[in-house]
Amino acid sequence: MTTPSRQPSSGRRRRRTQTGSELSRDVYVDAAVNLIENRGAAVLSARKLAAAVGADPSALYRYFPGVDDVLRAVADRMIGIALERWTPGEDWMGSLTNLARALYHVYAIEFPRAGLAIATRTTGLPNELRSVDITIGLLREGGFDDETAARVFRSIADFLLGHAMLEGAFVALPPEVQEADLAFWQDLPNRLRSSALPHAAAAAPHLRSMMPESSFEAGLELTLRGIAATPRRRDDGDKMARVAERVSFSSTTGPALAGLVDLPEGEVRGWGVFAHGFTLGKDCPAASRICKQLASEGIGMLRFDNLGLGDSEGDWGDGSFSHKVADTVRAVEFMNSSGRQVRLLVGHSFGGAAAIAAAHECPTIEAVVSVGAPYDPSHVEHNYDALVARIEAEGEAPFPIGGKALTLKRAFVEDVRAADLRERIRTLRRALLVMHSPTDNTVGIANASHIFRTARHPRSFVSLEGADHLLTGKNQAARAARIISAWADPYL
Repeated sequence: MTTPSRQPSSGRRRRRTQTGSELSRDVYVDAAVNLIENRGAAVLSARKLAAAVGADPSALYRYFPGVDDVLRAVADRMIGIALERWTPGEDWMGSLTNLARALYHVYAIEFPRAGLAIATRTTGLPNELRSVDITIGLLREGGFDDETAARVFRSIADFLLGHAMLEGAFVALPPEVQEADLAFWQDLPNRLRSSALPHAAAAAPHLRSMMPESSFEAGLELTLRGIAATPRRRDDGDKMARVAERVSFSSTTGPALAGLVDLPEGEVRGWGVFAHGFTLGKDCPAASRICKQLASEGIGMLRFDNLGLGDSEGDWGDGSFSHKVADTVRAVEFMNSSGRQVRLLVGHSFGGAAAIAAAHECPTIEAVVSVGAPYDPSHVEHNYDALVARIEAEGEAPFPIGGKALTLKRAFVEDVRAADLRERIRTLRRALLVMHSPTDNTVGIANASHIFRTARHPRSFVSLEGADHLLTGKNQAARAARIISAWADPYL
């Protein structure tokens, strides 16, 4: 039985147990977890805890008002373990996905009986409050107003805790009952073969394989899709700020691409299109924050999800660098056809390379901005270099990244290797602003140097001092947007 890692305790002077070891809140929490996992929450009592820690029953009350408070501390400990293990993703949705998985693993996999015991409890303790703050913060980053973020948080929490209770309740069943339940599903096709239940009979073979397995991942995907499709808007004091316009347009291969137009505030200075990074999306920090800041300064921006990402249709594995370029052109044409003539094209990372290439096919574009872009599009190969041999041999390989389960195909690898950005840069014949951080550890600053030296005038370079590649730090993306806004003014 694994004991959860201890977190700092506070409060009272430590007492010693009958064996001479020190008593503390953490000692009681450890004992409670072990009791619950081995014997169930029903046995938890001052006497059982006293026997487990080797102390007089009354010693408990030096650290907790009662046994129920021990249970609340167990819950907060488990949330703390999940937060320690949580790794933020590339965007708010990836971060939310990783957080949900971390909490589920602790509640349902590592400590299922404890998860069952605490799933309905509110602790009001630091780790629970921190998890609430992180989740609401991610949802606000995704563009939800405070009321909607609270409602979505409640839905996610109920989904997670409901699954934890289901897993814990099953683990608590006697082995023979577990086996009988599983045997029922295995025999379901035979039971329904001659029944008057045609719909259940048709699905029985699938239910036989699915029902014994956890449905958490499938349920999480459906939940996250629902969240992604939820309309978003932001609070502005007592007034609701302008809502981003949801749009959809056809990709060059057919599937619909989903986008958001961040509408300009005040006088309209112009319109632009933003191309996101390799496997990111329209809601990643760089795309969302840059476009919103530009909109606040009068420049309306369309940001969209590439094929198979975010809210867009299709399979990401069917795309390529050439498709990304062509779909960026299609985004500009979509905006132009709606009467919002696009003069500005902004691209981040892999999208920066695509923006430079796409500008050649967009007569209305007067200015191009690359943010953290590679000089050679095949630079992205470092993300999947361990898979190249398998892709070349088998034609494709699973490519899990940032909480997404993608498939990388040979056509993508060959296309990106064949892409030649050098000539596109040299013959751009549009104003170019190259923005890059000297401390970018994903796409090195040398890439910006190569782009800048290859480009012809008018060209400019701005160093994004202190920024990371994804522009996740406070005000990093907003600062970049303010610079873009000022630089682009003559071309709008």
